[in-house]
Amino acid sequence: MNKKIKGSSTKNPVVAYKIYKDLRSKKRFLDTRLCIELSCAAYRKNGMSHIKSNDAYMSYVNLDHSQVVTDDNGVPVHVTEAVLTLANRDHIIFSLFDVLKGDDKSKHIKEKDSALAEAMANHFQGLLFKQIAGTLSEFDEKVYKLISTKTMDSAELGLVAALPKTYFSNVAWDKQAAYERKLSETSEYVGTVGKRCSFNLSVISKRYLSKHDSYIITTKDEHGNIVKFFVGYHTLTLPEVGDEMDITAYVKSHEVGKFNGAKETTINRIKCTSGVQWS
Repeated sequence: MNKKIKGSSTKNPVVAYKIYKDLRSKKRFLDTRLCIELSCAAYRKNGMSHIKSNDAYMSYVNLDHSQVVTDDNGVPVHVTEAVLTLANRDHIIFSLFDVLKGDDKSKHIKEKDSALAEAMANHFQGLLFKQIAGTLSEFDEKVYKLISTKTMDSAELGLVAALPKTYFSNVAWDKQAAYERKLSETSEYVGTVGKRCSFNLSVISKRYLSKHDSYIITTKDEHGNIVKFFVGYHTLTLPEVGDEMDITAYVKSHEVGKFNGAKETTINRIKCTSGVQWS
């Protein structure tokens, strides 16, 4: 007999967390593929983006409650889509709750969600090669373990919710790495180390480095030479891929890239003279 799961027809972060706690308390093991497909559906519902549970909860508790219809106990029974944002994990939880009650999963999962889930599974299975080489990060280790099992602990729903964003980031990075490898064939050092120089650059990638709490911005100059610099995580306006800029900057170093073998110039103390600005 299936265990009954407590829930509510009200869909908000508080109710989602109650269902989540109930799943955890019953040590409910879930179908991994189903959860991954639901994570793809959640990613689609949130506009192809990942909204964290804490962010959605804080948005919920700070709602203008004059726009919320409540029952006699003050529990929200209706909030417009424009007001309430659900975290990806919460979308998964509510859909999972309905499926476990007997809903056909096709009510929650579209064909394109299943197709994305298949692409993600194939992509993350490729982590096997990193595992063999002993180069898996702690996060990748968790992802590979999850993808490789038929059932998963409900405690891993947060990880599953983040998989689509991780997948698209990885695909974009793989394409970028291939492009940089092509540039590496002709890239040369620019300027003189320790000297301020002028650059005309176009941004080709932006990647967050948690170790440094900053973004590494990779650019190329008009001759295809690779030039990199760091921008703090809390910078209000960041350079984006495709942005062009004329700057002056100090040449910090000339080094061969660890991953692409290219001659790379790293700069700092940047002053923008035209084009994109950031602060």
